[in-house]
Amino acid sequence: MTSTQSAASPKPSPASSRAPEVVPRRLRPTRIAALFVATGSLLILWGRTNPYAALEQRWTGAGAEIAQQPVRQDPASSDPLHGENLRQTFESWPKPAVSAVVAVLMGNSQQFTCSLPKGVRADTTHEAPVMNDILASKLVEKAAHPITVYNASAPNQTMVEELWQGIYWFKVGTPRPKILLIASNFDTYRKTGIRNGFQTLLDDRAFVSALDRFPFADRPYGSEFASARRTFESRKEEGVTQQATGWTFEGWIRDRLDDSVPLYHARQQRKGNFLSVLYLLRVHMLQLRPTTKRHITGQPLAENLSALTDLVRLARASGAVTFIYNAPTNPAVSMFYEEEYRTYLDRLRALAKDESSYFADFSDAVPRDDWGYWIDGPDPIHFDERGHHTMAGRIDAAFGSQMAEVAAQ
Repeated sequence: MTSTQSAASPKPSPASSRAPEVVPRRLRPTRIAALFVATGSLLILWGRTNPYAALEQRWTGAGAEIAQQPVRQDPASSDPLHGENLRQTFESWPKPAVSAVVAVLMGNSQQFTCSLPKGVRADTTHEAPVMNDILASKLVEKAAHPITVYNASAPNQTMVEELWQGIYWFKVGTPRPKILLIASNFDTYRKTGIRNGFQTLLDDRAFVSALDRFPFADRPYGSEFASARRTFESRKEEGVTQQATGWTFEGWIRDRLDDSVPLYHARQQRKGNFLSVLYLLRVHMLQLRPTTKRHITGQPLAENLSALTDLVRLARASGAVTFIYNAPTNPAVSMFYEEEYRTYLDRLRALAKDESSYFADFSDAVPRDDWGYWIDGPDPIHFDERGHHTMAGRIDAAFGSQMAEVAAQ
């Protein structure tokens, strides 16, 4: 039996070896219109439903337990952007009279946030005054000389950031501050970085010149300053930095959207809901809360203490008197390790003594019943309206007379 060899398969032609060409389909005008309408409908639905708020409500159970009291802040002295664009804030603030004594109050969100105790609903018809404005009123009444008070606080503001803007206050701004009040919250000493909103000062040539002359290269926080400058230059090259002043087409568009588009107008609220959802995910998945005890040591602590020291020295060299107080924390929580906290307090006292500054410890100044509640437990650093009045009174009692004497000089 014989077999025959099978014929070889023919070689594919060049044309058959290529994949068939795909001819893109052109969208018809009706399809474009339908896509536009569908997108608009989704945006409207997204705007009306606010899924982030729905998730927040679902996980927390009730909005009453995360409510915050609306606050009343003096727009002539409080940063409406809370550090999101310092250059814009400095250039929009009304300038004080040349003869006025300038007082600057630095801290974090404790200075301007009014959090409510558990189960207490916010009275939206009432705006609570905040501690810095209450204190400012007391100082104006007490001082024989005209005094202008500015609230230079920002959320989670570190001492490195306070020094950063302090260079502007004492080297660029006029008139120079004669009084500097610093609220020191130990929790911020674990944080690093200079936020983009603070970096906007680099668009001011006078600030850059002052920064160039400031001896920070060998300081523990020197890398933070250098990193902020690099980051700002990179963002500027990419065209994502904001111009602080002057009319712009983009600004005009934003104003029109804010007036006519509810979803755009509510963007900050949506941002807050979104951040709350991210926080809740962290709480449920990683079991990390604001009240979780944490070590505050190492490089972040060294950077912030060094920056605080240089800020006090900068103020003193400019002829200002510095007042430092240790900010209170909620007695219902235990955030810090006792030995680390005691060491931190000792260093604050020593710094104030060595640099001829005033110091007061207000760690337990606000009663337990006046603290807020946020989402999953006691709010560690924010208190209610009574707490704001209490703190303003305590600061005035500790420093008010000395501040009035400085204003009279």
